[in-house]
Amino acid sequence: MPCFNAENYLDSAIESIISQSFSNFELLIIDDGSCDSSTNIIHSFNDDRIFYFRLEENMGSNFAKNFGIRKAKGRYIALADGDDISLPERLKTQYDFMENSDAFCIGSQYLSIDKEGDLIDKVIRPLDFEMVKIFLLADNYIHQHTWFFRNPFLYKHHCLFKNFFQYSDGYNFIVSISQFFKVQNLPDFLVKYRVHKEQLSIHESRKRTISGDNIRRRQLENFKFKFTKQELSLHLTLLRRGYLDDVEISQIENWINKILEANEVRKIYDSDLLYTFFADLGLRAIENNKLGIWSIEKTLLNYLNELSLKPLAILEFGSGMGTEALLKNHNVTSIEHNIEFCTQRSERHHCLLAPIENGWYKVEQVESVLIKKKYDFVLVDGPPGDLRSGILNHISLFRSLDSVYIFDDINRKEDFEIMESFCSSLSLTYKIIEGDKKKFAVCSKENF
Repeated sequence: MPCFNAENYLDSAIESIISQSFSNFELLIIDDGSCDSSTNIIHSFNDDRIFYFRLEENMGSNFAKNFGIRKAKGRYIALADGDDISLPERLKTQYDFMENSDAFCIGSQYLSIDKEGDLIDKVIRPLDFEMVKIFLLADNYIHQHTWFFRNPFLYKHHCLFKNFFQYSDGYNFIVSISQFFKVQNLPDFLVKYRVHKEQLSIHESRKRTISGDNIRRRQLENFKFKFTKQELSLHLTLLRRGYLDDVEISQIENWINKILEANEVRKIYDSDLLYTFFADLGLRAIENNKLGIWSIEKTLLNYLNELSLKPLAILEFGSGMGTEALLKNHNVTSIEHNIEFCTQRSERHHCLLAPIENGWYKVEQVESVLIKKKYDFVLVDGPPGDLRSGILNHISLFRSLDSVYIFDDINRKEDFEIMESFCSSLSLTYKIIEGDKKKFAVCSKENF
């Protein structure tokens, strides 16, 4: 159990282990240079199964996990974290399974919880090895906080955590192991995994994507066929369930067939399961390409693309699948209030987190973006109602901007009225463009 400044949750994390129905274990707690009260909390437990190790400085989670693995004496190793909760039957369930299995590493289903311990979601993962191995092409589908694996073979096969993959260490670890041994998930819910909204910064989320893409590419190379830079980009976006434009959509079938044919030669994956996996991804890509009702429409996207052969500088309020569509041809800055959507989606994208204050985005954050650069277009998108109307209380922020404004979803009466009030306040004229499912308004100082 590595921990770093986990004083708020460490007590319950340790208690969840020492209270397990299975009792024959040692609990190795590696304090990764904490500067809070973690040490005192650990020493408050009087249990001779607990072994405490303190690193004098923060070395990072990979170092701490490798340190613990080297110290472990047991036949099996279970990973836990200083803010998660292992359910009472976790160790017994995993131990009993491994005693009668040829698997090297197993995980389980898990419950994601918030800071207060309230349920966010029940996370379901594929079970058997053949299916898990295929899903690993896209991401880590054996959550590392549920891992239970055999100890002696790690050094022999150099399967320790690598700092090079610090932003996707669990993904790299399980993919490396799956090259040699069977990995799978149990159907039981055995862990409560605590989700912190601030766990990963916006910049770090981009690093995690890049690190994950290196692992995805490495697995693609196992098929032993040549692919172009464009094919690799299509492949990675397909696996990440991102946005593919119309040209890329037309290339999906040939690309998937290329992978399926290579697999028939290499015999790496179960052919039927691999076909089903990529067929599902293809259908998802087609749906994403349509840009749903909560996203910008294709009509708006085409309107912007036809205006200039050069990338436009676009500022948008809100971020999502529509952002990925815009980034195919333009440079985008997003102002987003929800940290789950505020992620750097490419090198030409910047996302600023601006929490809601007094009914609108935090004004200081918006102002910092507006003064940094000139924007060709400002896209006023986002949810209906009070949040969008908040822009009317901050008209002064936009008076000096020489930009064209686009208001999406103006078929909604309240949003049409917001757009009209905004344009009137800045002496802008507007024109309405009809999309397939909704309307948008283009507002400019020039007459249409």
